[in-house]
Amino acid sequence: MPNCPTSMTHPPPQTKVTLTEDEILSILPDINSTCNLFSTLSLLSQPTADYVPLCQYREPVFSSGAPRRLVEKVQA
Repeated sequence: MPNCPTSMTHPPPQTKVTLTEDEILSILPDINSTCNLFSTLSLLSQPTADYVPLCQYREPVFSSGAPRRLVEKVQA
């Protein structure tokens, strides 16, 4: 996960130097850390079972007046 590593085993280089592939790989996290991150992100990205989109209420929460007009405006 080189574009966005969650952890690094060494500090990043402080000067612009040419690094070898082995040096870059030694800085990046190991495969287990990366897999754990992907698993966590996958679980957190799933919608919940009781998800309700904004202003899409199952029963009429606001029945009249300005609040109802605002909800209808957001729903549109």
